[in-house]
Amino acid sequence: MIRILFMSICIILLSIEAYAQDIIFPDELLNEIRVTETDKEGGAAIISDGDGNQEEISFNDVISIDGMIVVEIEKGYITVKRGDTKTRMLLELGF
Repeated sequence: MIRILFMSICIILLSIEAYAQDIIFPDELLNEIRVTETDKEGGAAIISDGDGNQEEISFNDVISIDGMIVVEIEKGYITVKRGDTKTRMLLELGF
């Protein structure tokens, strides 16, 4: 009985770990992050933080301390969402 309980707990913990998602720029507010490149066809974009560090993002990635989820990548902007609030982040050329 204890063996089954232990195995069940291990399976649950492993599945939680598999679905855990890293936050990109977890120490930055959303307004400190800039979109520097978008690729609609590839479903990816490049974002930068205030220090100039860059990361590639795609759909369903979580960005900023605000925990915003990337829901749309278009030519010239991305859209992020948290709850019922959506925010469009425009591409900033020459950043």
